[in-house]
Amino acid sequence: MGHLSYFIKHIIDLPKTIRFNLAAFPVKDAVKLPVLVGHRVKIKEIHKGCIEIGSEIRPYMIKIGVEGVEGVSSERRGYLLIGKDARVVFRGKTNLSRGVSIRCSRGRVEFGKNFYSNCNLSVICAESIRFGDDVLLGWDINIRDCDGHKVYIDGVLSDNARPVSVGDHVWIGAHADILKGASIPSESIVAYRSCVLHSFSDSNILIGGYPARKLKEGVRWEV
Repeated sequence: MGHLSYFIKHIIDLPKTIRFNLAAFPVKDAVKLPVLVGHRVKIKEIHKGCIEIGSEIRPYMIKIGVEGVEGVSSERRGYLLIGKDARVVFRGKTNLSRGVSIRCSRGRVEFGKNFYSNCNLSVICAESIRFGDDVLLGWDINIRDCDGHKVYIDGVLSDNARPVSVGDHVWIGAHADILKGASIPSESIVAYRSCVLHSFSDSNILIGGYPARKLKEGVRWEV
């Protein structure tokens, strides 16, 4: 689809897209409209410089709250909160489909090149969440590096946040939960409805279960 026809298709998203880009980037970059923001995305908080693009800037190279695979329901609105002490970094083409929620009060979220998530992704960051290149996410996935509330064990405050890391060319199946301290190696798959709680080191593995464990080795996948 050409740039003009794509522009016409998303003309309803244009007012919010323009406001978002002007709020997030210097004018010389904002006028290129690198981020397409769906009209149903609620922008709670955003600041100049809170978003970094680590590649050549192109129109609509980053999509937030639009598109998604047909047949997957997404009734909820998108949501964006990027605090003054937070950064969201895009290394290249990124698609965050309808119903996406990103809450980054502080810390850093990094999306590698060619990142795609289906509908209803939730990302909650207080320290560090990093995705490698060529990552594919199914629908209704939750990824968070923190508890969200203070938790005490025998009167001692527990470690509230630990980094989350997803390697290159990883496929995470629908309804998965990726929680604080999780590390998913490159060339791997996370099975449907799994909950990843800790770090895995071997590449080319299938991870699955609740909590997740290594199920198979020598795994490879293609789109």
